[in-house]
Amino acid sequence: MKKNFYDVNDAGLTFLWAVITPQIIGTIAYVILMLIASDGDALQNLISQTFTTYALLMLTQLSIALVFFIYNRKINFVKASKINKLSAENILLCILIGLVALIGLTPISNLSVGILENMGLVVSTELPININNIWSLLLAIFMIAFIPAVVEELVFRGVILQGLRKFGVWPAILGSSILFALLHASVVQLVYTLLFGIILAVVVIKTGSIISAMICHFVANASSLIISYFNTAEQAVDISIDFTFAMIAILMTIFTFTIVFSLVKNMKNQDKVYVLNPEDVKELKEIKELANLAESGTNDIDSIYEAHKNGETSKNQDIITNHTPNNSTYYLKLGVIVGIVVWFLSFLTLF
Repeated sequence: MKKNFYDVNDAGLTFLWAVITPQIIGTIAYVILMLIASDGDALQNLISQTFTTYALLMLTQLSIALVFFIYNRKINFVKASKINKLSAENILLCILIGLVALIGLTPISNLSVGILENMGLVVSTELPININNIWSLLLAIFMIAFIPAVVEELVFRGVILQGLRKFGVWPAILGSSILFALLHASVVQLVYTLLFGIILAVVVIKTGSIISAMICHFVANASSLIISYFNTAEQAVDISIDFTFAMIAILMTIFTFTIVFSLVKNMKNQDKVYVLNPEDVKELKEIKELANLAESGTNDIDSIYEAHKNGETSKNQDIITNHTPNNSTYYLKLGVIVGIVVWFLSFLTLF
């Protein structure tokens, strides 16, 4: 029987391989391109070709997807990742949250870019591809918005967020968001991905469904691409960093989180699965009766036990008692170290 939950070891191993695998595959691809090209100029021309550019952009996503599906061969990832249906109301709220996050976090993102530029670093915020017609826009939405929204959410708000919940809800939210920012290995995107990751994690915790984060993620990325397509102005914009701009950016970020949390309060939890394991079950009696526990959308064992004692019942719960969690933090720590190294190497390229 497949395991129906993620533990700390799963989170650590998945993140470690999600960091390493794109680097390995990317290096192999780069070596192949070098062998095909006759010299440096030819290599640059080859990389700049549209097909090659899209292929290189997809390497990271395909690598992460490969890690996810290979790792989950013996895990029921549908239940473990919280792939639950969403109500129409929750879907609408997810769309609104995605738009609010994109608009509200843009000033703080621009502030971080401006600070880097004032430090004398060479920073580029331009898209790696040209979107000059509707077909290139649709392709970009599919490859830069849709695929990352699915793949990255399965890993970060699926395996990692759920795996880190042993440490508590907020440690899991912050931890998964920090790892999300590290994986992007981008100094320019660091602040945005960190804050956006927190929003995505909060939405998943509230709805009990990873699909909610996928929708928010897709809406934000797709909207950004659509805005770029219709924006006929020059891409490069000089950002004047001063105290006023910094305060506006910070206040906008606070305001954004206020709106997001207000919207989140109206979301309904649609998680129907309790994840119990032998360690938990040792503290409980009358295991067979646990199949009718009350619906509360929580994995907290004390709450489940209290609901059971109070006679609150529901037939929508699954009881999993066939696996013991491995909460070793060894691979998690190793993954963080490797992620920091990769991020730092990316930072050095700005000089």
